Amino acid sequence: MFGVENVFIDGLPNSAIILLGFLIIIWQVIQRLLEEKLTALQCAVFDKTLADLKTRIEKVECNKRHKTVLTELQVSVCVLNCILESNLT
Repeated sequence: MFGVENVFIDGLPNSAIILLGFLIIIWQVIQRLLEEKLTALQCAVFDKTLADLKTRIEKVECNKRHKTVLTELQVSVCVLNCILESNLT
């Protein structure tokens, strides 16, 4: 009446043990896929944050250059102003 497929191991039939094994394997695959997806999302967030930081640094560097150019222009205007005043007097 009972074939090999109906043998009980620890109170479970072979079919239940096989099914449990497949479920464990499927769970592990799903877990691995979720870990990969999470890693990819973390990388995407890191890349975006890094790009934002790069943009901010470029703006700061650009502001420094603008201030330097402004200072140089102000010095040039002062020099020209002194030259004009000396020539007009």
